Amino acid sequence: AQDAPVPVPLVAPASATAGTFGGEVVSLGSVGGPCPRWGSTLGGMLRVRESGARGPEDVEVAEDVEVAEVAVASAEAPSAGGPQLPLAALPPLPPRGPGFRTEPLLGIGTVLCLSAVLVGVTHSLAAAPETSGLVKATGVLIWVEALVAIVCTAILVCGSAGVVQRSPETCYPIPPEVEERLRENGSLEGFQNIAGPAGHPTLGSYCVRCLVWRPPGKNGSIHHCRTCSRCVTGFDHHCGVFGRCIVRRNMPSFLTLISMMFAGMATAMIAVLGGVAKPM
Repeated sequence: AQDAPVPVPLVAPASATAGTFGGEVVSLGSVGGPCPRWGSTLGGMLRVRESGARGPEDVEVAEDVEVAEVAVASAEAPSAGGPQLPLAALPPLPPRGPGFRTEPLLGIGTVLCLSAVLVGVTHSLAAAPETSGLVKATGVLIWVEALVAIVCTAILVCGSAGVVQRSPETCYPIPPEVEERLRENGSLEGFQNIAGPAGHPTLGSYCVRCLVWRPPGKNGSIHHCRTCSRCVTGFDHHCGVFGRCIVRRNMPSFLTLISMMFAGMATAMIAVLGGVAKPM
């Protein structure tokens, strides 16, 4: 008696009309037509016999199986020229722009200097004898505001909010023209970003500089920053003072930092006015 056939998942490459099994080429056209560029839907599921199947003669199509969705190629998936390039074989990310390291110095210096001045003035007035309770309270409040400002600055400068990181989910499938050029050790200079399939939930556009798929976005919310040299999601603007992209995820820290500047000035002003009007 023959062994019962067992289903084998089929992974379609980004650009191919055939897969491989047991060292033999298995035509995808025989199971529902060729696989288009970004995957397809086949009219059946490939089954192979459990006992040592080696080639197409041991592959049969189960017509009674519901339509199977072909997965997009992964790091292990075959392509027309063999397995797709592993993550480690991809070229390094583009170097950071010069402003990435110099611009934050302005922001950090501004926050530290302004905090030192406001804390010094307010604390000296609050520590003076015969000051009112309100002025003494500003001495505590100004330290809290300065600490919050410093923490927000660290989050902006040291964080990588919104950056599209390289991973199997974001790097694959590599567009055929890009992979071909990479295998030839050629430059991608002059390549334009590649639009993904219409309506796809994750493959919005492929950045030929970062070599990642960016999710679909509207109104420029997905952006490759020239200074940071990275693709970010939820983009609002690049801050030349702190040298980082302000995106949806770090926007609260950015707004809090700005509010602390005005709050610190107001606190220092209250301390000055209270010190001038101190009881005789």
